[in-house]
Amino acid sequence: MAVQVLTDVRTYLGAYDVSGDLTATALTYGSELQDDTTFGDTTRSRTGGLKTVSLTNEGLWSGGTGLVDAVLWSDIGVADVPVTVVPGGETLANPCYLFRAIHGEYSPGATIGELLRFSVTAEGSGGVGAVRGELLHVGSETVTGVETGAVLGLLGAGQTMYAALHVLTVSGTNPTLDVIIQSDEAGFGSPTSRITFAQATGITSEWASLAGAIATDTYWRASWTIGGTDTPTFEFIVSVGII
Repeated sequence: MAVQVLTDVRTYLGAYDVSGDLTATALTYGSELQDDTTFGDTTRSRTGGLKTVSLTNEGLWSGGTGLVDAVLWSDIGVADVPVTVVPGGETLANPCYLFRAIHGEYSPGATIGELLRFSVTAEGSGGVGAVRGELLHVGSETVTGVETGAVLGLLGAGQTMYAALHVLTVSGTNPTLDVIIQSDEAGFGSPTSRITFAQATGITSEWASLAGAIATDTYWRASWTIGGTDTPTFEFIVSVGII
């Protein structure tokens, strides 16, 4: 595996791309270890308990409507905000981590003469935890289309596909965006719609899931339908993963 130098980590919090404000990020995925030591053991023993996920971000403060201070301030205490973190940058099929979060602490501050900075922490909410997946769509679209299929594998019995939609910017008159995740075999000769997100008419985000089993399909893709006038344009991210 190649060594990764962090130069373009992308972080999407709900309907906002806060990547350009951040200078450091850390995702922690763990398990609450429980002590199951019994008589006769000579060494302390542990067993895995509930999984945990947390995200810590640090960055440079900026204030104003739609800027990072307003975004983080309004997210404090709000549960189930879709979050996607992409270590390798905003490129189709890049590995990513997605989960639902509740932001618990936002701390702006600095000393005299320094740049005003902030730190913010988020913990998992919604009872799912972290999902390792990849990006099925990145960038802006002005017309209806489909993305290149990705091999994510079978969705087996007892497994679930989780997906996050982040609609980051919208323009046009009466714009509408309908995003669907489809599956099929290679070539997408007869794709099946598996996850349908709610129609977006402005910046928004959504978390969705699909329970297995799906017997044969190993290829997955995002498709979208755009409506409206005056060149409706949507910038959106779709991330998916199977656990």
